Amino acid sequence: AYASHKRMDVQKWDVDYCVISVYKVFGAHNAVAYVRPAALQTSFTSIVHDFLEVADKPRKFQPDGPGQELVYGALAIVPYLKPLTPEDDLTASFNAIAKHEQEILTPLLRFLTDAKQVDRGVRIIGESEINFSRTSNVSFVVVGQNAIKSKNIVEAFNKKGGISIQCGYFGAYYLIDNLRPKLDINDGVIRISFVHYNTVEEVEKIVDVLREVLA
Repeated sequence: AYASHKRMDVQKWDVDYCVISVYKVFGAHNAVAYVRPAALQTSFTSIVHDFLEVADKPRKFQPDGPGQELVYGALAIVPYLKPLTPEDDLTASFNAIAKHEQEILTPLLRFLTDAKQVDRGVRIIGESEINFSRTSNVSFVVVGQNAIKSKNIVEAFNKKGGISIQCGYFGAYYLIDNLRPKLDINDGVIRISFVHYNTVEEVEKIVDVLREVLA
């Protein structure tokens, strides 16, 4: 989820491995992996034919050819992202994305953390402050005496139409299962996600629907 919102710098992070879904950076549904050359040689057992000499090659953990059209499609990602700012620079674009996402996140976080909503039982999962250390994904639950199931909030949005939000555990099964107060893991949390092409007006529509649901 990080890759959509902030520029990734695996060399600065000094990591051995990094894997992301390409669609997270507005490409197709495939994945890309970074492996430090030293780690490639020492940490992976080859999963390809034993007659191939792949000790220091990425093909070491790629048993078949990639989808050529998906790989080629990834070439359009950087030319899409760079012109988002006049500088035509990837770092500048991601800085602008982060700034914009903080701006559009503000109405939602202010609503969810308002004393009235806290008394209502709204609890944000994770960071509730608006700052550049977080991305523009918001997860929350409604608990307490008048709790609302996450799926019921999603259904309310579906009935309104035009806005898609989701609920569940989003692959983080054990994280959600260990939250307190204990949640129904099959109901999970509500997640609302924004990226750079969303607008303040769209976020305000979400707040309007939530205001109705939580009334």
